[in-house]
Amino acid sequence: MNKTREVCLSRDDVKAVKFAVRRQLRRWRDHELDPERRQRREQLAGVLELLEQFPDGCELRRLEATDET
Repeated sequence: MNKTREVCLSRDDVKAVKFAVRRQLRRWRDHELDPERRQRREQLAGVLELLEQFPDGCELRRLEATDET
């Protein structure tokens, strides 16, 4: 059986995360980064793009498998 776990991000939550992501991207903007941090920067840029699609907040769901015997 699968249980659904829900997490909601409010408009303020989305704004706060976007602010933090932008701040980190600015910190890394003018620096030569090692490959791991370069990958994280690309991932953060993708997160920012995704969050731009949900300015009023969103609901996140993850399916978790449970064992029933």
